Amino acid sequence: MRSTMALTLAAAAMLALLMPAFAERARTSQATQQRRSYEQCHSLALQRGLTVNRRDRWQLDEFIAGCLSGKIR
Repeated sequence: MRSTMALTLAAAAMLALLMPAFAERARTSQATQQRRSYEQCHSLALQRGLTVNRRDRWQLDEFIAGCLSGKIR
């Protein structure tokens, strides 16, 4: 009985210690994926003739927003 309880507490402690690491890895993975998606949309915008300057910045931002939302392919 005591060994089962000790084993359960040890498993719970290990889980509590490891959960933040899993959460951090998931956030990092998600941020990496978002960055990759943004870069793909930015590259597509440049391929379609938009440029990175002050006058085209609004159009570039709108294009990337539309691309990220799936409206532009």
